[in-house]
Amino acid sequence: MANNPPVIPSNDECDGAIELSLNMPIVGTTVDATRSSYLLFSNCSDDLNNADVWYYINFTNEYDGLNVSISNFSGDGLWGVQLFLASQDCNELVEYPDFLSTPYEKCGIQDKNFSLSTRCIANSFERIYIKVGTDMDDGNSSNGSETGDFTILATPVTKSCENADLCEDITPFQVIEPITNPQFILDYLCLESCLDFACPETNPIENACYTDILPTVWFQVNTDDIASQIFIIVETYGSWEAIWTLYGGADCSDLHQLSSMATPPCNNGDNTPDILQQAVEDSWSTYWVAVTVDPQSLPSNGMIDDPGFEICAATTINALVCLGDLESGDCAEPSLNFQITSVTNANGEAGEIDPNDDGLEGPFYPGSKVCLNMSFLYDASETGQEWLLGLVPTFGNGWDMEDFYYEANAPIGNGMTAQWYEEGGECNWVIQEPGPILCTFVNQKGDLELCNLLCESCPCAANTLKPGDQLPSGYAWVTNGGNEGCNNDCSPSEGWGIGSSTVQIEWNLCLKVKAEDDNQNCLNQNDLSIKFQTFSDGVAG
Repeated sequence: MANNPPVIPSNDECDGAIELSLNMPIVGTTVDATRSSYLLFSNCSDDLNNADVWYYINFTNEYDGLNVSISNFSGDGLWGVQLFLASQDCNELVEYPDFLSTPYEKCGIQDKNFSLSTRCIANSFERIYIKVGTDMDDGNSSNGSETGDFTILATPVTKSCENADLCEDITPFQVIEPITNPQFILDYLCLESCLDFACPETNPIENACYTDILPTVWFQVNTDDIASQIFIIVETYGSWEAIWTLYGGADCSDLHQLSSMATPPCNNGDNTPDILQQAVEDSWSTYWVAVTVDPQSLPSNGMIDDPGFEICAATTINALVCLGDLESGDCAEPSLNFQITSVTNANGEAGEIDPNDDGLEGPFYPGSKVCLNMSFLYDASETGQEWLLGLVPTFGNGWDMEDFYYEANAPIGNGMTAQWYEEGGECNWVIQEPGPILCTFVNQKGDLELCNLLCESCPCAANTLKPGDQLPSGYAWVTNGGNEGCNNDCSPSEGWGIGSSTVQIEWNLCLKVKAEDDNQNCLNQNDLSIKFQTFSDGVAG
């Protein structure tokens, strides 16, 4: 009795690919299929090219995207799937890339699902080709069958939210109109959105901020008459992180990318402040925000696990929040002078201030005592009578503060020595006016720490300071009022400041560099920074 000859599937080559109708499952097979003559898998095992078959789908503009599923494989081995694009036929196939520009390819034993945006490719291509491949059956029944049957299904999908893929596509669903609070409180107005089936920008403006290679959606922010500053936050629902950038201009055809020293054009929550803050321009009252993906936050397969996110915007009046130019976003005090005066090693011997002769102080060895001088001019002469009340310092985790004597290392202002006030102590210090650019959080040591939203990434950004909120421990110069009976309690919150709107501060202090036995702990605790936030008596007194 003669064996029946193998029946090669009709879609054994790309030229014979079977068309998939939407919502119509098809049972296919790699049994008796042969190896394609071209377009091999890029990342899957080469063995999975030995028995492959082909399908295609024609694009239409009736849906946002496609979900292609291949399931119920009856074989016992590995199998792979890869997607290709074509303008017409198989002679012009190109690999379908994911967000990281790697081939859209999956291999293994599990069912496979692909979700793709047809809007992003419909203008350039007319078809998507699907290759399903396995190894050839080796005839050994003990290890199962390498080839097998499967079910393939293509279904149209629509985006899960109303989003604007282009600036020109913005509808009322993507417009935020925050109302400026005259009390200088940030009243955020938020919208929920998503990146579902969004496309990269074809003509990015100035710094692309990855909008030219990753899905991007747009929003419009309208400011009112008293707005002076815009604050924007983006929080994602998935494990990915967002990048957002702000534009101004007459309309979407005349956009200008905006940035400041505090917030560069490409903002995210890792290496820049979590809040994009930008001065309101006199030229327009309408702004646009482009939100995309930080590619560094994507997994190796380039897929977004949950495309949803929330964007919030708030505006503020032109009020005093800090000395200097708020609109510049510059957090450095121009008059600050900083100098290392001496270094003593752990054995009490004099050390070098610049041991490696690179022109910069340090590095300083664990256990060393570093003495330094800081001086700066507090100048509030243009604000009326905003006397200096005090300052709250923050020392980096590389300093050993266990035995630091705060009172003996106090700053001096106009000849007056400041006093140290402990958080929650008998003379507790709280803020008296709203501080919408300041917030506090409990750090890893269990201490309350102050954070300035304009200068650093703050884990407490959603809860800025309100009157009566606790301030961290800090230095203050407290005086009583000059009128009879004008006596305060011992709290800086009830006192006046140093008595002048201009104060020359001199601060001499000695700090010990932390010594760690564990090398990893040493690397994780090497921050020798010193930051401080000043407070006037009009804000905290």
